Formats: sequence, structure tokens, C-alpha cells
Amino acid sequence: MLDLVYQLDGLLIGIIGWAATILLTTNSTKLSALEQRAMVVCSWGAWMLPAAGTLVYREIIATETAIVFCFVTTLLMGVVASIGAIGSGRTRP
Repeated sequence: MLDLVYQLDGLLIGIIGWAATILLTTNSTKLSALEQRAMVVCSWGAWMLPAAGTLVYREIIATETAIVFCFVTTLLMGVVASIGAIGSGRTRP
């Protein structure tokens, strides 16, 4: 089990970095809700590309698999953020 954690340390760093980016983004008063969602989705890709790169470098996964993982997860994050934006609804004053 501990060996698995050592192999996935790059992925863990990516997830922790992404979580820290979310905290900074959501606490920003200068960004609109749409800009915050866009930053969360884009930062996922920015953090996961190097994280998946560590897995490719260590030959745990293939390059194509890492590319598909980053693309699909970023696409899913965008869909979830879009659904959240639509579902939140806007009230008129």
C-alpha cells in the first residue's frame, strides 16, 4: 500500500494543488461566478497534465492513456460546472 502512495505522489501533488487553487479562486472577490468556474476547470487541466506526466515518466501508464485521462476529466469538469451554472438559476430584482 505504501509503495502505491510513492508511485502516485505526483498525482497527489496535482490534486492538492488543484484544491488550493479552488480555495484561492472561490475566495476571490474580483472574479464573477462564471470566471471562478472557468478557473476551476482550467486549473484542473493545468495541474493534472504534469501530475499525469509523472505517471508516464515512471511508466505506470502510457502516454495516450494520460492524454485521454486529462482530456476526459477536464471535459467532465466543464460539464459539471456548466450544469451547476444552469442549475443555480438567476433571480431578478
